[in-house]
Amino acid sequence: MEIVSVNAEAKLTNLASSIGRSPQSWRGWFCLRISLDGLDENVQSESFFWTKSLVESYLKGMQSHIYFCENSAIHIISNSVPFSVLENAGLQICELILAESGASISYKIYDLLEDGEAYAQEVLGQKKRPFRSG
Repeated sequence: MEIVSVNAEAKLTNLASSIGRSPQSWRGWFCLRISLDGLDENVQSESFFWTKSLVESYLKGMQSHIYFCENSAIHIISNSVPFSVLENAGLQICELILAESGASISYKIYDLLEDGEAYAQEVLGQKKRPFRSG
């Protein structure tokens, strides 16, 4: 498991760009995106700590990359992790942050093969454009 907090946005942008270059290579990969929009800086910092502990237990020994971005989001990208495991992790993280800070947050799970274009555009902040396949 790789945890990235330094230059996370730049590394995530490179990763998102690669989805468009070879979408089939993302078969079996999912992203759990946790939005921390609206939380103050202290709660965001604490949320990173709480999330790290929880994700380490859920994804121990799995091929995962966790990006703690300064733009109020956490991206957990995992290969061959069942959707239900990521969904449970997302629910647990939201409940933990609510219990600890009183803040309500949201999450979304992307199948990077099926939803890769939408995810990449969200990360890159670009207008919708078709992917090249093949």
